[in-house]
Amino acid sequence: MKILREDFITGEKIFFNTETGRYSLTQTAKKEISKKVSGNRHYNWKNGITPKNKKIRTSLEIRLWREAVFARDNWTCQKMGKRGVKLQAHHVENFSDNEKLRFDINNGITLSDKSHQEFHKKFGQTKNDRNQLIIFLEK
Repeated sequence: MKILREDFITGEKIFFNTETGRYSLTQTAKKEISKKVSGNRHYNWKNGITPKNKKIRTSLEIRLWREAVFARDNWTCQKMGKRGVKLQAHHVENFSDNEKLRFDINNGITLSDKSHQEFHKKFGQTKNDRNQLIIFLEK
């Protein structure tokens, strides 16, 4: 059974389905709510500044680099030798310290999600280098 009631934010009519326990908003109500909590009205607003690091990590360039690393390594984890697992493209030389190497295919290696987590658990998240990777791959 649906019950019609008024939304407390927009004044729009919404429906409450007693069988599923869910509310259904009209498209107009959804747009109004979106307007009221977006931009500088959102709790996580940071003056419209997207960190440089986030822009780079979500860029087309990094996606192309990642795909090129996977293709070069034949979509195979270089630690476990497995295919068909969730993969991560790992920067051999630390991403934040080596701007010139960020998109260099030779600065990447394909690791499974599990292997990638193991690497960072053992060596930490920052200041990683080629020697740590060599040690990690030998075991």
